[in-house]
Amino acid sequence: MRFFSAILVVGIFAGLEFNVRAQLADAIEVVVHDSIVTSEQVQDSIAPLVPDLRRQFAGDPAGFQKKIDDLRDENTQTLVDNELILHEYESGGYKLPESFVDNYVQERIQNRYGNRATFIRSLHSEGITYEKFRQRMRDQLIIEQMRIKNVSQAILISPH
Repeated sequence: MRFFSAILVVGIFAGLEFNVRAQLADAIEVVVHDSIVTSEQVQDSIAPLVPDLRRQFAGDPAGFQKKIDDLRDENTQTLVDNELILHEYESGGYKLPESFVDNYVQERIQNRYGNRATFIRSLHSEGITYEKFRQRMRDQLIIEQMRIKNVSQAILISPH
């Protein structure tokens, strides 16, 4: 009976620990108008950089953690900026032809993956649907175009 009680207590604490971690993975970092930036999005944005940083700061765990924290802050701000740009696009009444988005997606597939079969395998391995990929590419295109529009108007370079 004691053994069963001990297993039950350990199971309860393990379950609580699992719940805390699950909630943390889905935590909301920032709310921007009607959109949210989640911890998972921030984590996904820095994930490709972590292995290089781990090698770079192999003997300095405090430096590594500081760099990771700085990257989290920078990427959170970038994601917030992107959401603000997308909100400006939506509220500004801009229209982007879907054919333009389709062409952009096809160009990205050709440049990044080479062919559609490799692209589909890559999406499948990442657990992303085509619709989600297309939405990301659409958002990326909108952000690029809005930045070009706003930066080109704000910066004037003197001929002198």
